[in-house]
Amino acid sequence: MRAQAFVFPLTLFILFFVAALSQATFVNQIEHLNFLAQEEKYLTDMQRNNRLKENTISNLASPWAEVEKRSLILDGVYNLNHLVDTTALNERKINYEQIEILRRIMALCELEASYANEIAIFLSDRPSPDAAFSVIDLIAAMNIPVNNFSKIATCVRFASPLRKLNLAYMPVQKIMAVLDITFVSAQSIKNQLSNKTIKSKSELFDYLKREMGFRNWEDYLEHISVSQKHNHKAVYWVNEGETFALYDLALGAESSWSVNWSVIIWLPGAIK
Repeated sequence: MRAQAFVFPLTLFILFFVAALSQATFVNQIEHLNFLAQEEKYLTDMQRNNRLKENTISNLASPWAEVEKRSLILDGVYNLNHLVDTTALNERKINYEQIEILRRIMALCELEASYANEIAIFLSDRPSPDAAFSVIDLIAAMNIPVNNFSKIATCVRFASPLRKLNLAYMPVQKIMAVLDITFVSAQSIKNQLSNKTIKSKSELFDYLKREMGFRNWEDYLEHISVSQKHNHKAVYWVNEGETFALYDLALGAESSWSVNWSVIIWLPGAIK
C-alpha cells in the first residue's frame, strides 16, 4: 500500500510538471509568435517610412491618391544660427546687430522681443547646432510656453550658418524688419526683386546706398542673399486634412535634397 500511495502523488506531480511545462512552452510559443508579428510589423513600418522619405526627397508629386504632398520654401525665414558667430579660436560670440534684427522679426510674429536675447544666450553657451537640431528642440530645451510654439516654429528656423536669409523669398513686412526701413521702401525693394530689377546682393547694396543714403549697410546685409534659387524647404504630408509627417530638407552640393530632421506622427493606410 505504501508503494501504491507514493505512486499516485508522484504520478500526479509528473502530470502537473508536464502540464506546467507544456503551458510554459505554449506561452513561449505565443510570445515568440507575438514577437515575430511585432518584428514583421516593425519591418513593414520601416519600409513604409522609407517609401515616404524617398517620395519626400524626390521632386515628384505624391504617388498616393489619398495623400497630398505640400512644400514650403524656408530661405526667407530667419536663421537662428546667425545670432552667434564662431571665432577662429572656436569661441562663441553673440552678434548684437543680429539680435536687433531678430527683435523686430519677433515683434512681427507677435512674440516677446526678449526671446531674441534669450535664444542668443542659450546658443552662445553651446557649439553651433548641427543640421539635426530644430526649432522644436530649441523650444523643448528652453521650456518655451506651449502657446508660443506655433508662432516660433513659423517665425524662425535652424540651418547651417552659411545658409543666408534670401530676401527674394521674404514678405514685405520681413524685409522692412530686417533692413529697418519703411514699409514703402520695403515694398519698392520687393517689387524690384519680383521683376528682377534687383537680381543680386551687390545690386541691392547699390540701391540702398543710392536711394536711402549713408548707413552701414554691410552690417545689415552680412547674412543676406538675393537669389531666385532656394536651398532649404519643408515638405509636409496631409491625409484627409490632417498633417501626419514633416520633413526639413537642405539642398546639397550635388543639387540633391537630404533630410535634416523629420517628425512622423502616424502613417495613413494608403502608404504601403
